[in-house]
Amino acid sequence: MQLEKNIKITNTPACIEVNFDVLRKALEKDLERFEIVVTNDTLADAKKLATQLNETKKIIDDRRKAEVAKASEPVKQFDAQMKDLVIMCAAGRQKILDQVSRFEDEVRDLVEESLVTLLSGLWEKHGVDSEFQRTTIADLVKISNLTAKGNLTKAARDEVEVRVLADKALQEQTDRRLTQLETESYKAGLKAPLQRQHVESFLFEDKDIYTQRMAQLVAIEIERQDQAEARLRVDIEREQARNKQTQPEAPQAAAPQHIERPAASVKPSKGKVAFNVTCTFNVEVPPSVHENAIDAELRRVMKKAGITSLTGVYVQRAQGAA
Repeated sequence: MQLEKNIKITNTPACIEVNFDVLRKALEKDLERFEIVVTNDTLADAKKLATQLNETKKIIDDRRKAEVAKASEPVKQFDAQMKDLVIMCAAGRQKILDQVSRFEDEVRDLVEESLVTLLSGLWEKHGVDSEFQRTTIADLVKISNLTAKGNLTKAARDEVEVRVLADKALQEQTDRRLTQLETESYKAGLKAPLQRQHVESFLFEDKDIYTQRMAQLVAIEIERQDQAEARLRVDIEREQARNKQTQPEAPQAAAPQHIERPAASVKPSKGKVAFNVTCTFNVEVPPSVHENAIDAELRRVMKKAGITSLTGVYVQRAQGAA
């Protein structure tokens, strides 16, 4: 705008002339007669003189105000007119800013819509499950991420794909950890493998923290398993001791309380004949003892007894047992 070139203002400073020096000298001379000493005899005259001075002061002050107002009127009118122009500029500016704001909001909405569509497509393309769809795009909703033709910029598209690939990497890492969980459990000596719920609290940590927490968990589970097996051995020994005291010397074999599994086919050595031998043991243990612990303890006892040809142990809860 070239409005500033059209502004023409002629400013003539207010010129107010007054015979100040003459008035001052006249007033000083006139005030001399008011310089009296107030006594009982002059009290009435003093009050009269004070009234006269007040009247003179009012006349001077009224003339001052009148002349100042007269000289200020053009200034006030100029000030009001210029303020009207300022208000017009401010109103015009606000209209433009409102339109700019609406346009930018529309552009940002378009950017967000395009980003959401792109994100959903990339999750599907790379096979990212809903659990691992963690990418957010709020920080990418910027006007600068849209081209003049209304498309997402290459930088914005590349950034979304980088984030989706990070989701995919986390999913693959998690799948790999859960797949290896059973193998690592058995390798560490656990009879029952760890499940996801056991490692959920640190499943998504980085490699170092995951490895450390996993080692701690396995150590705890091994100790718990050893304690359970120790309690089982004690319970079995106590039960065997009670059975020796209460059973007759030649007790009849108890009826099997389990479903027999077919023995594995064994190829005998040359000049030998192979037999499959099935034995049934009835044991009583606390309800908290797991079948795996019974299996492990029976194998240990058999091995200690010198029986090394054991090929399988089948443990089943007796019918009617709680």
